[in-house]
Amino acid sequence: MKSNYLGRILSITISIAFILTLMVPQIVFSQGNQSSSFNSTSFKTDYVPVPQNARGPIIPEKGYIIEELGENLYFLSNGAYNTMFMVTDNGTIAIDAPPAIGENYLTAISEVTDKPVTHFIYSHTHKDHVGAANIFPDNATYIAHEDTANQLRLSNDTNRPLPNVTFTDIYDLKIGNETVLRLGYHGVTHEPGNIFVYAPEQKTLMLVDVIYPGWVPFDGLGGSENITGYIEVPDIITSNYDLDNFVGGHLTRLGTVDDIRLHQEFIQDLNATAQQVLQNISFGDIAKVVGPANPGNPWATTNTYLETITQQCTKEMSDKWQSRLGGVDIFMDDNCAAMLKSLRLD
Repeated sequence: MKSNYLGRILSITISIAFILTLMVPQIVFSQGNQSSSFNSTSFKTDYVPVPQNARGPIIPEKGYIIEELGENLYFLSNGAYNTMFMVTDNGTIAIDAPPAIGENYLTAISEVTDKPVTHFIYSHTHKDHVGAANIFPDNATYIAHEDTANQLRLSNDTNRPLPNVTFTDIYDLKIGNETVLRLGYHGVTHEPGNIFVYAPEQKTLMLVDVIYPGWVPFDGLGGSENITGYIEVPDIITSNYDLDNFVGGHLTRLGTVDDIRLHQEFIQDLNATAQQVLQNISFGDIAKVVGPANPGNPWATTNTYLETITQQCTKEMSDKWQSRLGGVDIFMDDNCAAMLKSLRLD
């Protein structure tokens, strides 16, 4: 029992460590790695407990779970990253390849089929989701939106092979006469080329880095390059897809239609709260106080204004959402800042 517990902890720790290497600046060590530029005793550890809605299944010692989502479609997760793959009569279709899952992806596939991977689908370009795409056979068909293909050409990364099939709006992946996956593009919701991957028979939709089932979005509405498009996602989903399951690409569990609705409620509340904050807090009033105390320094006033509106939005949203979604204490300020920036500039 103790070894299984330690194994699960190690698996989760490895996944978190990988996320940190991608999402935070590298820590600089002094010569000889004998000392570092930070004091580990200063690390924040007192985070708010995760609400029940955000909790997922325990990851076993092997480091991942597999869940069947309907005939021959499988959900794969290591507790921090998730994706899905499909087994067909002609071979296996893999979507994304997070390095945090890595070779375990191939092991997971081998648990359910001996059919080789014949197709690989890029959801978008980000390395943390597709940076292990080279683990699949060279003769597989690699598919991506044309914007994703263009960015991959610029990146010139051997770990992310160039696609040999691209599309602009809709691409139906057929086996025989049957459409097993429909790839759709609905504009920039995260980055250019980020696609909706839909399995019609299994009523399952995969859309990465936009909705995080049970959690607030990461790092400023998922780092979206188009907040206006991001806000529209729930309506896009309900208008175009009949679904039972949702794969968001991140965190602890598979999503449902209820998660889509809860995300929509959260985004609508965030939008309304941010608008109200912008109406209530005047840049001019702040300038009257901060400006005279900092002559010749307009950034001082600007920074105070941005900090003030973000803090007010964060307080109002946190009070309402702390018990409903995970990570409110961690990323609500980033999400408020992203929404406020979009409302001010877009």
